[in-house]
Amino acid sequence: DSSQRKVLVVSKRTDCRFSEQTGQQLHNFFAQRNFKVFFCQQLEQVEIPSFDIVIVLVHLKKEVEIIQRLREQGF
Repeated sequence: DSSQRKVLVVSKRTDCRFSEQTGQQLHNFFAQRNFKVFFCQQLEQVEIPSFDIVIVLVHLKKEVEIIQRLREQGF
């Protein structure tokens, strides 16, 4: 649905931090609030401007460069 807001969750560890059930629970929770959730491990995998909200989970200090790249894109 094009009226749904799109949320991107970026984490290099989505495969080991989120169980399959957690992903489904997040999808269900946000769908009830008119949001669609997407997960990715690398920013290069998606077109960032197509999302309304971007959540970056930083697990290690060296991963903060992701945030800098997003800021450079206007987020």
